Amino acid sequence: METLKWGFVTAGQQCMDFANAINSYDKRCDPQHELHAVSDLYNSSGRDFLKLYNIPKLYDNYKEMVPHVDVVYIVLNNSDKYKCAKYCLEQGKHVLVVPPLALDLKQVQKLISLSKEKKLLLMEAHHARFSDTYKTLKTAINEDKLGDMMYLRANYGKNLYVTEHPRSMSTGNNLTVYRGTYLLALAQHVFSDDPANVTVTAVGGKNEDDYTWTSVVLEYSDDRRAVLTMSDQLNMANDADIYGTNARATLSKPIRFPTKLTIGTDVKDFPLHSSKQPYYIQNGAGNIFMAIEAGRCIKNGEFESPLITHKDMEARAQFLEIIREQLDIKFIIED
Repeated sequence: METLKWGFVTAGQQCMDFANAINSYDKRCDPQHELHAVSDLYNSSGRDFLKLYNIPKLYDNYKEMVPHVDVVYIVLNNSDKYKCAKYCLEQGKHVLVVPPLALDLKQVQKLISLSKEKKLLLMEAHHARFSDTYKTLKTAINEDKLGDMMYLRANYGKNLYVTEHPRSMSTGNNLTVYRGTYLLALAQHVFSDDPANVTVTAVGGKNEDDYTWTSVVLEYSDDRRAVLTMSDQLNMANDADIYGTNARATLSKPIRFPTKLTIGTDVKDFPLHSSKQPYYIQNGAGNIFMAIEAGRCIKNGEFESPLITHKDMEARAQFLEIIREQLDIKFIIED
């Protein structure tokens, strides 16, 4: 396969950043990436998407688009992701889904099973996991530069409740799910095993369908711990400190895609490629690493990336269920 034809489900900001990252990347990829089609119910935003990124096809819905592409990038309400991803896999298409992959563990397991049955790539789109920043951190951990991993402190918070990310139980759009999945992915990257205990504290009381901010403590064997704090009301530092027995590492903001890593006194910067078009989310150019990894997997016939395995995705979904159960957050879930 010389060229991968990408289809985008919705013309929102995350899809636009992904398209921008691919369009503006001037190095040759193998396979090459072609932005082929967009499906969007609101044709006005879809037409803007086509013009900005030179995409030839616009469809009213993803079922019309799917036959014409090789891989689908899904950005939908959390309650709609499972149905869309399942359909795309059933039609023989590779699938990337913006986190979280689905609403609950059962849905995630069904998608993983279908991916394996069809021998198609299924990837939860944690783009930072494919970055040079994360790879360098993992190398330092594996080479014992930090010593034994003992403590992770990470936070992800910004005051944008209601205005940018309204919460709803019916759509599954929830602070703990939206921000928590990114912080859990970081904890999985730092610690090689699963926590023995998960404790959740909701601070500030319950605001309509969600808490205003939440702290999650993951307790591992041998007194190791991760403390993850998330908020849609507080403007947090949006960074992370990783403490080993020999040294400390710091991921500087933005936590969603950091480009600066400090290990001890050694500071490393990982600049991203530039674009004529602006990005909606900081460091959106980093999406290119995810596109490259997806292309590599598809070319080699791999239905999961070693950087984000199906096991990782399943474990993350299980931890999110434990967290939601402790907070008594229930979603309306349809099979």
